Amino acid sequence: MFPFRPLTCLLVILQFSGIQPDGQLRIIGGYDAHLGEFPYQVFLALKTGKHSISIFCGGTIIGNRTVLTAAHCVLGDANVFEHPDKFCIGGGITDLHNISISHVYGIKKVIPHPKYTTKNLEYDIAVIKVKEKFLFNENLRPVTWSKSTPADNTSCTVSGWGVQEFNSSQPSSKLKAAQVTIVNVNECSKNYSVISHSLIINPKSMFCAADQSFSKDACQGDSGGPLVCNGTVAGVVSFGYKCAHPSFPGVYTNVAYFDKRLRGNVGSNLKHYYLTTLFLPIFVQMIYNN
Repeated sequence: MFPFRPLTCLLVILQFSGIQPDGQLRIIGGYDAHLGEFPYQVFLALKTGKHSISIFCGGTIIGNRTVLTAAHCVLGDANVFEHPDKFCIGGGITDLHNISISHVYGIKKVIPHPKYTTKNLEYDIAVIKVKEKFLFNENLRPVTWSKSTPADNTSCTVSGWGVQEFNSSQPSSKLKAAQVTIVNVNECSKNYSVISHSLIINPKSMFCAADQSFSKDACQGDSGGPLVCNGTVAGVVSFGYKCAHPSFPGVYTNVAYFDKRLRGNVGSNLKHYYLTTLFLPIFVQMIYNN
């Protein structure tokens, strides 16, 4: 198995009674997002009790009941695909201290791409359908998906509640964001092939992005979250080598390549998967509003 990290390593447990999280857990080199700046950003979480959840991935609202995320977020140890009732989607916030039941939505159906494989992590994309329509407002609303692959040197924004450094387990309550740039996918693929010959970055279905100084990147816990370019979601956070590692940009699923599936041609031939995903438990609590 090659030494890359799918970015689903964050587990943040939130309970409705409210203790204080400590430390910093974020997009590497990122800044604190303000409320309403990324209204399409959501989290994917396991229900751990009547009034508690465990966050482990990100996602993007693309419809009134539809969330875009990574296939490895819904197929691994969590197995959201098999047991959607045990999980939920949450959004409309930036600070995890302020979560309430009104921010959380039940999951009705999970549609991972049937060709997703852990061999080279291609087709790392999935659609989640929530049970009830999102209650859209200035802090919670969808973003359109890109119909074309972003060109090299395009400036984009990645966001999420992921860790600040590789294998960190220090939580933060704040949503983070960072500016990154699309890099040449062929050069990116060459760099990764030095470490693993089995990994081929398909220039049609995948692309790479990084900060020029390699000081900004998505990291563990950001999996499934959005990379937005020119106002549309162009990428889904997929994997990388460690985090913000020199010569190894973050790798994203190319949303434009899956345009037809996002328009409804998904899920006619789903299979059962038994994959392994790494999780690191991190504990926080959540406010309960009567």
